[in-house]
Amino acid sequence: MFRKLLIGFVVAVMAGGAARAADAPARFVTIRGSVENLNAIQDQIRFTMGPNIWFTIIRSHVADPDGLLAALQGAASGGHTAAVRVDVTAGWMDPSVYVPVFLAHDVLIDGKTLAGDPIAGPDDAGLPPLEQAERETAQAAAYMAAMDDETARHLLDAALQQPDLPAGLKAYALQTRGAAESDEAQTNVPPGPERDQLLLAALKDYRDWQAAAPNDISPISMQAGVLLQLGAYDEGLALYRANYDKQPKLRFWNRIMTESAYREKGDLPKALETLDQLAATSTETLGMSYYYHRGRVLYAMGRYDDAAAALAAGLTLQPDYVWAHAYRACSLAQTGRLDEAVAMQRLAVDEHAAQHIDAVPSLSLTTDSTQLAAVLAQLQAEDQKDPHTQLGDLCGGYWNFGFSHREHTALALPQP
Repeated sequence: MFRKLLIGFVVAVMAGGAARAADAPARFVTIRGSVENLNAIQDQIRFTMGPNIWFTIIRSHVADPDGLLAALQGAASGGHTAAVRVDVTAGWMDPSVYVPVFLAHDVLIDGKTLAGDPIAGPDDAGLPPLEQAERETAQAAAYMAAMDDETARHLLDAALQQPDLPAGLKAYALQTRGAAESDEAQTNVPPGPERDQLLLAALKDYRDWQAAAPNDISPISMQAGVLLQLGAYDEGLALYRANYDKQPKLRFWNRIMTESAYREKGDLPKALETLDQLAATSTETLGMSYYYHRGRVLYAMGRYDDAAAALAAGLTLQPDYVWAHAYRACSLAQTGRLDEAVAMQRLAVDEHAAQHIDAVPSLSLTTDSTQLAAVLAQLQAEDQKDPHTQLGDLCGGYWNFGFSHREHTALALPQP
């Protein structure tokens, strides 16, 4: 759930053809996502893609820094996905805020590769224990972003064994390991007790993160998200309700996740009411995340024309979001607009393939790829027979690797 709720944040690993977590960890990873927080400060170009990782380029190391900056600005303003290739050894923890920073080795925008910073990483041999823990934590963040959760977890296990870690570093390491455990559960472990054990480990790490950073509301939101994945809807909703207004930067996402909880629980009117309240009170721009979730609720309610319209509004803001294309295709199919549905589903298939080039294989990725292609084939077949046929629910199999209603876990939840 963690990755799929981060709209547009998709990653792939590239290492001269070796990209499996079971092999030696890749030195270079390519991270795809939306360019955010772009700024040029003195001799640096800095930006983020996804949560809690900064990328930097030294202008004097680049042949055409102004052209690179303009390309990044275009990607940021147009809602297009970019890709950044980094050397995981060329990263460090910013000690002022304990967030990892990586030199952007290459940048890919609109099919064009732009040269970034060529500097390679330093030798890790012989580092003092604290610096080694910092380096392991930064590298783990890159591997987790690259969907190599196993390598990330091993690095973080080692880092967290170091005694007397600074509170900020310990908090970030616990946060990242919790995310890696949750992601591994959701992408590579079928629903069942083994998955729930990983989710409970993530819940514990998020609670330890809260203890290490008692003034940060973020770990409470992450705990609530894991509780939803465990089928503990009421417990998760209680955490969201108790913390809506305690940290403004999370207010929007807490409301979005509250909608998800009500929808997965089956309370569709309450889910839609939550989004209506969000639209009426939010001071933030309502982007793809809002319109996508609104489309999902309306689709579940059988309001297919309204769902298609909401998803179309989101796609004007982020035209490469795979699942908005997929659910809009399903909405159009329900209303007998199969020509449009085929075109929309083809976009979903193509975007999904483009965003997962050389991706680390996972069970959920295979499930999604297979289902997307199967729906396209079915739509094409029905369209040839009668383009005005109203089809049933073609989206029922999406995210069926655990992103739907489930019973409350049979395992005991740890006490807060």
